[in-house]
Amino acid sequence: LLFGRIRFGGYVKARRMGNKDLSDLLDTFENQSTSIAKPGDRHFSDELQVLCKLSRQPFTSGNRCTLLRDGEATFEALFEAMEQATHYILLEFYIVRSDKVGHRIKEILERKLAEGPPISVPSIVLRGLDSGFGRPTDDPSGDQAKFSNLVARRNVEGAGHDLPVQRPDAVAAALLELL
Repeated sequence: LLFGRIRFGGYVKARRMGNKDLSDLLDTFENQSTSIAKPGDRHFSDELQVLCKLSRQPFTSGNRCTLLRDGEATFEALFEAMEQATHYILLEFYIVRSDKVGHRIKEILERKLAEGPPISVPSIVLRGLDSGFGRPTDDPSGDQAKFSNLVARRNVEGAGHDLPVQRPDAVAAALLELL
């Protein structure tokens, strides 16, 4: 997201109310070339400087930005990027539900993890029992195949997909065990 969680609510409200200035700004942004100059460059428009300040993120040349106007476009772009990943997938979500989107994310991540080489650093696998994706298996063979230096594997009660928030004690204990 360009504006982040705090500013996104205002963006949605302005879009729904038909805010012409915001619509014009977004249309201008959407029609820009895919390579945007750094702030201070002569081709860096006033509109893009505003977006840099709103998002607290600089635009730099050599990068690309696409405005995704709805959930369908956003998730299709996410799925495509995940499918094309070759080295890593960095995925940050506030909530992943056990729905069509959540299951697609899970399927892609599991397949990509299976395609890659085993992870050789000492690892502890923690699985939340209340994730909404069904109870994790008690069979450790899948994790043992993926994590060649598996120190431990635990199913954690009272947690779903966000173990650091829901069970920080279990995460802290696992980290201390690795140290």
